Amino acid sequence: TGAVNERQLERITVDTTVQTKAVAHPTDSHHILRATEWLNRIAKRQRVKLRQSFSRVMVRARREAARLMHGRGHRQGLRWVARMRTWLGRLTRDIRRKTEGKPELEAAFATALERAG
Repeated sequence: TGAVNERQLERITVDTTVQTKAVAHPTDSHHILRATEWLNRIAKRQRVKLRQSFSRVMVRARREAARLMHGRGHRQGLRWVARMRTWLGRLTRDIRRKTEGKPELEAAFATALERAG
């Protein structure tokens, strides 16, 4: 077609610029927060009355853990993650107590509780 001649193909410049992707790396605090959200959503849908949802404190703890992990406060960030694990454990135990002996509720929470574990 005459678009390129021989001389232009003697030297080729390759641009290896890589576009950054918006990839979120899952962290412990993120997984714990998501598990809490899942359990609360199912509890609300199934009309299970919880002692405490931990929704607000979990969001704050997630933010604090993420903030502290970046700097010198790594150990303090790990303490926030440990607190989040404790709250998730309390939530799962409360749900297990409330759904015990009720097969339809146990089935509704089975997958979420397994993942939270």
